[in-house]
Amino acid sequence: MIFSPTSRSGKKQDARRGSAKHSRSLTLDLVAEDAAVCATWVRALNRILNATKSIEMQKDYELYLRDQFQTADKTGTGSLSKADFARLLQQLNIHLTETEILAIFDGSNTNRTAIGGEQVEAILNEN
Repeated sequence: MIFSPTSRSGKKQDARRGSAKHSRSLTLDLVAEDAAVCATWVRALNRILNATKSIEMQKDYELYLRDQFQTADKTGTGSLSKADFARLLQQLNIHLTETEILAIFDGSNTNRTAIGGEQVEAILNEN
């Protein structure tokens, strides 16, 4: 959604009016007391939209990571072996040396044989 102090036709309009256009062709027209209030509304609405978009992108990213983890979890146990973890990183285009992979893997779990989904998510969100 884009907010601007122009009309739907694109012509300059009274500075007390603002127009919002969503990518789906939805429009919101705003009328304020004065140009300063209009500008404040436009800034605030743009910030809200950007924050919402950021939240949606983060949610999509987390769903993508969970899907990738489930694909890498061949046994369905909810955890990855060192080899599975290394393949997951490669699949996600995270290029590390074997030493770096082992250091991350060993540093993030207690049993040293498998790493759980929450641990993988925490690792990927750090990088």
